[in-house]
Amino acid sequence: MKVFIVDDEDSLRKILKIILCREGYEVSEFDSPINALEALKKNVPEVIISDFKMPQMNGDEFIDEAKKLYPEIFFVIMTAFATVKGAVSMMKKGAYDYLMKPFSEDEVLSVLKHIKQIQELKNENKRLKSELNIKYSFCNMIGKSDEMNRLYNLIEKVSRIKSTVLITGESGSGKELVARGIHHISDRKNKHFLAVNCAAISGEILESELFGYKKGAFTGAISNKKGYFESTDGGTLFLDEIGEMDFNLQSKLLRVLETGELLRVGDSIPIKVDVRVIAATNKILLDEIDKGSFRKDLYYRLEVVKLLLPPLRERAGDIVMLADHFLNLHGRTSECMDAKFVEGLMNYSWPGNIRELKNVIESVCIFAEADKLEFNDLPEKIKKVIVSDSPQPFAESDRVVNYDVSFKEFKKNIVDTAEINYLNAVLNRSGGNVSKAAEMASVERRNFQKLLKKHDIK
Repeated sequence: MKVFIVDDEDSLRKILKIILCREGYEVSEFDSPINALEALKKNVPEVIISDFKMPQMNGDEFIDEAKKLYPEIFFVIMTAFATVKGAVSMMKKGAYDYLMKPFSEDEVLSVLKHIKQIQELKNENKRLKSELNIKYSFCNMIGKSDEMNRLYNLIEKVSRIKSTVLITGESGSGKELVARGIHHISDRKNKHFLAVNCAAISGEILESELFGYKKGAFTGAISNKKGYFESTDGGTLFLDEIGEMDFNLQSKLLRVLETGELLRVGDSIPIKVDVRVIAATNKILLDEIDKGSFRKDLYYRLEVVKLLLPPLRERAGDIVMLADHFLNLHGRTSECMDAKFVEGLMNYSWPGNIRELKNVIESVCIFAEADKLEFNDLPEKIKKVIVSDSPQPFAESDRVVNYDVSFKEFKKNIVDTAEINYLNAVLNRSGGNVSKAAEMASVERRNFQKLLKKHDIK
């Protein structure tokens, strides 16, 4: 813990420094508050122990000036003129405690020990709040699978930096939620977050929407207009479907990312902006570069940090949790799903990912007549796929689902059984070719082999 000692009496400073250094404190000493305030610009202590009566500035004034810079600093005032009135005055100014001269070594160490305990509690509280924020405040992101836990950790790391982020993943996998999650726990969280779908706005209109325009730039431009970049200054701009952006517009986006400056349409004076850009795509941008529809320099500028979202089929353990969440939105709970209904959800490959699951649950809640949701309440597309995917000649898992267990254990059994059935089905369609099966499942061959090994599938 860093401590500043401020006193115009040399001998007292030296004695205090020896005592505190012996106890492991990092100590700096100053003969005046003026010098101490100057030092605060480069080195901030947790505690300042200061004399009250000094020639250049008294204790009250010193506390005021230091607290303006760093309100969290603990002040301990030393005085030979302690009175109740004076003590109350110092406390109101922000002093934590005071020491009446002459004081003993034990007195000063006792005060610092209490401050250290308070500081440790504050730090622990901040850490716990941070963990809760990271785990439970990702803008409705739901899941506790290994894949999602890895993603949460990445989001937490990415939120600390200012670099651009490229989020890739299949349609419906939750790319905007990840972008909002990064913004929500970053130091930009109190500023604006704006999501823009680049595929929904044509090139010329998108340019004026992103960068704004100057009065008279074109017919109808009757006044200056701020664009999305200026509107989100200090915040985060999420550019969804970045792979659909007009090729010529890409160079103008690249300029903003590299210089932090933009030009409104029809203007020649650059405007400085501080905006963090998070982009997302379900395309393979390297393929788009080969086709000549995406700029290579923009790609490498965007992918400073790259996050790949796992498709829902690779996080089967989260399906029931997500379904439960969507059921709650319609006034139902997980208890209304019977075992076959859950098994149906688990066995389906969900090509539309979370968005498709959300829509399926909404449809089921609208049309299901009974309180209990059964397999037959599922859409035909799911029932047909499950029937057609029944693995032959690979035998379906002979694992029997045990219903005489806790709901948590039941869900684990269902997940394992569903994974086994899915792996066998994909192997069946690939004719037993592991590489082809991994490609069909959109899983890296190495990870696919791990899944086979996990379930002892030969």
